[in-house]
Amino acid sequence: MHRRDSDGFSVSLPSGGQVAITRRQMVVGASAVAGLTLLGSGAYAVSQLLPEAPSGVPVLEVPESAVFASDQLDQMEGDCPLGLATTINLPYGSQVWANGETYGVALVPTEQVKPLNSIHVLGLGNGTDSTAVAQAIGQDDGFEIYDVRGCDQGIIWAEANILRDTWRIYTAPLIDGALGDAALAQEGDEDWEMPTLAAAGSCGWWQRVPRKGGAARTQPSQLCRAMFGTDDVDVVYEVKGRPATAPYGGGSYVVTTPRADTSGVRYQLTCLDANSAEVLDTLILPSSMTPMETAYGPNGFSFAFDAIYSFGDGISKLGTYYPMEAPEGTAQVGAARVEGETQRAATIVPATSAEINAKRYSDAQWFRFARNPVCAPAWCGGWTIVKSTMAVIAVDLPNQRYFALETKPGSDTYGEFLASTGVGQRVVTYANIDHTDIEGETEHTCLVRVWSA
Repeated sequence: MHRRDSDGFSVSLPSGGQVAITRRQMVVGASAVAGLTLLGSGAYAVSQLLPEAPSGVPVLEVPESAVFASDQLDQMEGDCPLGLATTINLPYGSQVWANGETYGVALVPTEQVKPLNSIHVLGLGNGTDSTAVAQAIGQDDGFEIYDVRGCDQGIIWAEANILRDTWRIYTAPLIDGALGDAALAQEGDEDWEMPTLAAAGSCGWWQRVPRKGGAARTQPSQLCRAMFGTDDVDVVYEVKGRPATAPYGGGSYVVTTPRADTSGVRYQLTCLDANSAEVLDTLILPSSMTPMETAYGPNGFSFAFDAIYSFGDGISKLGTYYPMEAPEGTAQVGAARVEGETQRAATIVPATSAEINAKRYSDAQWFRFARNPVCAPAWCGGWTIVKSTMAVIAVDLPNQRYFALETKPGSDTYGEFLASTGVGQRVVTYANIDHTDIEGETEHTCLVRVWSA
C-alpha cells in the first residue's frame, strides 16, 4: 500500500514491520550478525562500558516533544544544492558502495553463467571504471563473488560455494586505484553464516556468526578485521549473542550493534576508531528495541526502526533517527570543509560511562525521517543524506528543509539508491534503469552519479 506524502515523495506503509526492499534483500544472503566483547591491547571490552547490575541499565529516553519529524520539513525549489560531479554507466543489475572521497566499488553481473559477478573500482573524481576482480579467486573450486565493500585504501569481498555452503573472505589494497595482491583472510563452512562486510581505515571488517542450529551454535560471534592484503586477522569483539545490524563503515570509523551485557535483550550502538579499534562512543537502546540500520555522523549515532513499538515515547515509531545537533562529547568523525580544503576533524575523548552517554543523547533534540528505512544515511557537506521509497533526499537540519535528488525515468522499483556511507564532500547514488522513451531509444544501464557539496 502506498500514499503520496504532503512533501511529495511516495511512502510504503508498514505491514507487520516489513519494508518493501532493503539493501540486505538486494545483496543475496548477507545476513546481520551477532554481539561482541573487545579483545586485544589498546581497546575496550563492551562489558567494561556497561554496569553489571541486571536492572537500572542506563538507556536512551527521548520524549515525543524532543523529536522533529520529516513531515515538518520545508521542500526546497529550484536547482539542486548538490552539484553533479560525474556519472558512470555500469551493466544493468550492478550494485554500488562508496566509503571515501576517491574510490567506490561495484558488484557487477557478467553476461556469462560463469563467473556470475565481477568487482569494479570506480573513480569518484574522474568517472573511471576498471575491473578489479574479474572472477572469484576460488572459481575452479566452485566459488562465486558474493558481496564486496571498499574504501579509498582497499576492498574486502566474500566468495561463496553455495553447493558446499562454504565461504571465503579476501582483502586487497588499492594503490593509485589499482588493486594490489589479494590475501585470504578467513573461511567458513555450513556452521557459520555468510559474514557481513565493511571497509574503513586500512582494514577490511566482517562479522562472523554461528548459524542457529549448527554445530557451532554455542560459539561466540566475532567482529574481525585484517589490514588490506594481509592474512593477519584481529578479533576485535567476541561475545555470545547476535548483533542487530551489519557493520557500518565510515571513512575513519566503524559502527556495530552488539547486545549489551544485561539481563534483558538490549542493543548497544558502538562506534570504533577504524585504525586503533578504540571505542569512540556508545549508546544503549531500550529493552527489545532492535535497530535495522546504524550509522554515525557529525551529530553522533543514527539508527533506524522498521517496526513500531508500543513503548519508547519519542523513539518508538518507524523511521530513521538522528540528533538535530551534536550532544556534548560526541566523537568528531569524517571530514570538514575549511577555507576550501578538506581537513580531518580531531577525535575527542569519548564519554567513558554508559550512564553519561545515555544522558547526553537523551537530552538532545532528535530528527526522525518518517519513512520505511531502506539503508543507513550518509553525510555530504552540511547535508544529511537519506533514502526514501523512490528518491534520495538531502536534508538541511539547521534550516529544517530538504531537497529530493532527481530520480531517472525507468528506474527499478526502489528508484535512486544511496551508495555512500560516512561523512565527506561527495555522495554517490545509483539507479538501475530499463526505459524506452517515446522515440524508441532504450536505456538499459546502471547509472552511477557522484554529487559534490
